[in-house]
Amino acid sequence: MSFLLHSISCSNTVTVLELLAKMQSYTSVDPVLVSGVKRWIQQRQADDGSFSPLPTDNGITTPKNPSESHILDRQVEITAETLVTLLQVGLESEVSIQT
Repeated sequence: MSFLLHSISCSNTVTVLELLAKMQSYTSVDPVLVSGVKRWIQQRQADDGSFSPLPTDNGITTPKNPSESHILDRQVEITAETLVTLLQVGLESEVSIQT
């Protein structure tokens, strides 16, 4: 997938997945692409169920020396956005991800 060659952002990837899922109502979308994006996102889930922001997710809203509270807030925000989107587009089990 060519998008993997660019700076990767968990937040932006989740947004792309959401848009691809919405587009499926209007036009055909390559199911392999959608599955690949979902798999990429799900593989970044920590054992505790959270999703951590990648360095490219921090952007201009992150202070130069973020506090633990800011880091935790951003992790909660990314986790919530990701889980809502995955629930909207349909989750795949860990078994189907590995195949």
